[in-house]
Amino acid sequence: MIFTGLKKKRIQKVFEKTIRKSKQIGQSTMDGSVEKIGVLIDEETYLKNDVEYLLQSILGIDTSHIQIFIMRKFKKKDKPSDIHFTVKDFGWIGEIHNQNLQNFLEIPFDLLINFDAYNNLYIKYLTLISKGKFKVGYAKTDDRLYNFMIVHKEDDLKTFISELKKYLKILNKL
Repeated sequence: MIFTGLKKKRIQKVFEKTIRKSKQIGQSTMDGSVEKIGVLIDEETYLKNDVEYLLQSILGIDTSHIQIFIMRKFKKKDKPSDIHFTVKDFGWIGEIHNQNLQNFLEIPFDLLINFDAYNNLYIKYLTLISKGKFKVGYAKTDDRLYNFMIVHKEDDLKTFISELKKYLKILNKL
């Protein structure tokens, strides 16, 4: 338990250092329209909502162009999964030990959506180091991570995605 706290503090320092460095370099922006979408979400929110269906029906993006990675609590009895990650997939200095997660982060998504409204350090860190071109998230979380933020209730993804669609149309991205 002590090691988990120390590890989290260390990753927080790496996060702050990386975000300062990324501000100097500048954030990437999306050119053209949205074709590939990446989603980072916690397991609780994912289980309450049919995220793939909502993205497909509201944004009109085929589910084959949507990739979702879900953060779940670590339990020894859980089997490894291609779409889940836990705190155990992070090293002491922020390195990623899960190869599927590493591959996800290397994909240059046209749109990366962070559905974490609870300021989870690990999901924030993944959003920061992702190669996503246009990053979207909740406004009440860390605003240094995103190109665009939406103010909305955490658990109402349908309305969040509807608002996102409205703004993507204004920006000529849909």
